[in-house]
Amino acid sequence: MLKSFSIIVISFLFFISLVEAHSILPDLKTATYPLRDNFMDRITIPGKALFRFANGVANIGKGKIELRGGAISGGSQKVYQRIYDTHGGYSTRLAGTFIYHPTHNHTHFNDFSDYKLTVNVFEEGGFFHRDIKIFYEVQIKAN
Repeated sequence: MLKSFSIIVISFLFFISLVEAHSILPDLKTATYPLRDNFMDRITIPGKALFRFANGVANIGKGKIELRGGAISGGSQKVYQRIYDTHGGYSTRLAGTFIYHPTHNHTHFNDFSDYKLTVNVFEEGGFFHRDIKIFYEVQIKAN
């Protein structure tokens, strides 16, 4: 009797998993190809050194990444992510903000990712490292 009850429970759980929709999520990772277009900028802010670099992002998840612009308020626009599910439906969530820069003719997607740069420094007594956080925004060219 216990064996047949277990089979019924397992069959029920399997059936529920077929009935319920599950999100098909993207999984964004920094692309693994070599870092290009990196340089030290000592001109933009006199007396400071800025490390500038290009980056690529790859989606290794099963779901696609789909971002849609929403309401515009001032110079910013809300950005929504559409997440598809296993039944062909989707849900929408607030993902961030686009900021338009008219003088540069492009849009930034704020808070897209952040990076950590580790700097090895030698001081008397040996090496140590210091972590420096780098924020990154996606720039989208306007047509």
